[in-house]
Amino acid sequence: MMKKVVLSSLCWLAMLALEAQVPVGQWRVHLPYAFATSVEITPETVYCGTKQGLFTVSREDFEVRTLSRINGLTDQGITYMRYSEDFKTLIITYESGNIDLLRNGRFTRIDAIVRANLPGNKRINHIHLKGRFAYLSCAFGIVELDLQRTEIRNTFIIGPEGSRLPVSALTDDGTNFYAATDSGMFVAALNAPNLSNYAFWQPEAAFRGTKLTHIDYFDSAVVTIQDDELLRYRNGNWTGQVLDAGFDNTSLTVRNGHLLVTNTFRVNEVFADESFSGTASNPLIQRPTLAVRSGIFTWMADDGGGLFRYFEGLGEQLLPNGPGSEKAVHISADRTGVLVSAGGFNSVLVNRYSQDGVFQLENEKWTVLNRGTLSADNKFFDVIQAKYDPFSPGLKYLLPWGGGLLAVRDTSIEAVYTPVNSSLEYIPGSVNPTTGIGDTRVGGVDFDAQGNMWVSNYGASQPVCVRRRDGSWESFSLGPYNQVIDMVVDNSDNKWVRSRSGGVVVLNRENNRFVNPNTAEGSGSLPSPIVNCITKDKSGAIWIGTAEGPVVFFNPNAVFRDRYDAQQIKIQQEQFVGFLLGNEVVTAIAIDGADRKWFGTANGVWLFSADGTTQIHHFTSENSPLLSNIITSIAIHPLTGEVFIGTDRGVISYRGTATEGAITHTDVKVFPNPVRPEYDGMVSVSGLVTNNWIKITDISGNLVFQTRADGGQVSWNGRDLKGQRVATGVYLVLSTSDLGEETVAAKIVFIQ
Repeated sequence: MMKKVVLSSLCWLAMLALEAQVPVGQWRVHLPYAFATSVEITPETVYCGTKQGLFTVSREDFEVRTLSRINGLTDQGITYMRYSEDFKTLIITYESGNIDLLRNGRFTRIDAIVRANLPGNKRINHIHLKGRFAYLSCAFGIVELDLQRTEIRNTFIIGPEGSRLPVSALTDDGTNFYAATDSGMFVAALNAPNLSNYAFWQPEAAFRGTKLTHIDYFDSAVVTIQDDELLRYRNGNWTGQVLDAGFDNTSLTVRNGHLLVTNTFRVNEVFADESFSGTASNPLIQRPTLAVRSGIFTWMADDGGGLFRYFEGLGEQLLPNGPGSEKAVHISADRTGVLVSAGGFNSVLVNRYSQDGVFQLENEKWTVLNRGTLSADNKFFDVIQAKYDPFSPGLKYLLPWGGGLLAVRDTSIEAVYTPVNSSLEYIPGSVNPTTGIGDTRVGGVDFDAQGNMWVSNYGASQPVCVRRRDGSWESFSLGPYNQVIDMVVDNSDNKWVRSRSGGVVVLNRENNRFVNPNTAEGSGSLPSPIVNCITKDKSGAIWIGTAEGPVVFFNPNAVFRDRYDAQQIKIQQEQFVGFLLGNEVVTAIAIDGADRKWFGTANGVWLFSADGTTQIHHFTSENSPLLSNIITSIAIHPLTGEVFIGTDRGVISYRGTATEGAITHTDVKVFPNPVRPEYDGMVSVSGLVTNNWIKITDISGNLVFQTRADGGQVSWNGRDLKGQRVATGVYLVLSTSDLGEETVAAKIVFIQ
């Protein structure tokens, strides 16, 4: 039995996750918490499990905090939770089959189900407590978990002829077990000699062949739900009671002597005399999933609304701030904030009709920009990109696939660019003959040094368009290459776009010539025709991520010569010489303030030196809190160096060591400052001159640390040249230019 114990101080780490700025080398998650699946109450805390993570509510002061893989959780996709008072243990189960036990601030992982040689789904649906055992209802049967020994003891496969019958829930009446399954109710005696033998589990005739999703025991009766009825089994007879006619019941729970049934709009508490009392409806409720009661409060988890707390029937929503969903097809960042696009299209570029929109992080608060919040028209869906205008603070451009180009300031639409008011074109064949309106697909946007906005117009006869600062528009042809996505303007004003037919297409600075770098030798020599991303680094080189690793054009103008090829970076690891990430599918490339390269792949995130020859980090979901190894996008906040990583399971960020540098010291910040005795992380100094030499001395001028800044930031572990932690005092940060000019940039206070 393999168990992994994760040590954590919940209070400290939860507080750390809420800091407006995280220390260098630390992670934080950016997840939606609205999609709640389960709720459970312990003496001090209410826990709300969601599809992406977990949050807690203090029963004393109702403070809301979040938990994730960063501070102890094993997984995402929480399905159920139960608290054992006898063992002071919160049991958390997952879609994957993983189990977490939370005791005394420590998480213990049990992964036996995940590792078991069982085909198909391993989801855990429900937890039933009895003595020292927790019985887990799973997609293949029932698992008996011994809470005293912290291990799985038995597995019950209860389907006919030993088939793996999905079990949704389990209860007992002191004599028998009752299992709700996809094929009805199965009953077995508690004292059966071998519950692992399917022969001891017999179907209850009244429910033969009927799928049951919930079951429990209340007032000497087995209770379950069907459609809008609550059903009771007592003394061999079944009786039904309609609660809210026409509203399907969604869950049933018995906690602390209270029977609660949720339906599609509220919670009903049912009493022993079969009377019931319901909570008020709430427009924020989407789909109630579970409710429990303790004391004067009823707590309800809702799939879409998060957690609701009811007092005397009236509800209050409790929901941590976060993006609107886990989707992150594209991320962009600048000094203003971070934009996460949650749309996208399928493999043949057909709409998915997602209305999630864009999630915006500004001043440490997430807001949602979608059809509702922007009062946009019915073509606002599948936003594939969003980008700030670097020449107009507060202005951003959103690219809904088929809906044109939206200029948005704050939460107001300033303009919608379509063929009606620009040089953009409709997709051929999409125009409605009655309205004359069709689909306008904008695949990418970027800005040149003069502030002109360039966009790619997928499917248009002239697919490269520019909106100049004076408001005028013009379009340019790429010949046969009109199915283009993305837009990168290089330092020579050449325009780079991805081509659906393979490789990239580059339009020269005069906009009168184009080339198609591809896999052919002398015409690009890309390692794969599948190009996933294009990025410009600090020196002006163009990096291209393909399905078989990255390549670089150190001189982008070279593509207009008679012969030209991209370069694959050679690296050496021990005795092996090969190409940089040559076997990896590169899905994203981002450049930090020190010109280092962050690569997103189907195998996690990699950080390499500026020239690509030295590996600095390789983060995966196995060796870090990374949510998934499938990376969709990466963007870096220029002021903080925080690296925002989009995955197929949500957004997570990592505070890197590099920020964008400045020409002069501007708004220099030290974090944390003062440095207290309990802090043992990195101290960061940002706002420095680009790549200056940095010395840290004590007040007497004795050198304790020296390095060159990563862009505009330096990180220091608080130790002197001998590796000893520095004493209490004030320390000076001295910045020295290549010409020898020295400036006191900041002061750091250490308290021991």
